[in-house]
Amino acid sequence: MKEELFNAVMAEKEELFSLIQKLVQIRSYSGEEKEIVQFIVSKMKEFGFDEAYHDSFGNAIGKIGNGPIKIMYDAHIDTVKVTETENF
Repeated sequence: MKEELFNAVMAEKEELFSLIQKLVQIRSYSGEEKEIVQFIVSKMKEFGFDEAYHDSFGNAIGKIGNGPIKIMYDAHIDTVKVTETENF
């Protein structure tokens, strides 16, 4: 199973790197996540999710299938402004 997953990721390596670069380049400061949410929702639609939308709280929601088993992935998409640039 691990080898199959690794091979699947490696087959799409360039596309995945490109996606990560695009995500990192989108400004997503806390309270200003609208653009990245729209990007994520558009990608979910592009990837064939059955449903992809943003809710009233600004979360990107995607659904695949309608079976009894549900898997939820939760992650922060906001970033904090760097104020002390000399530390970087």
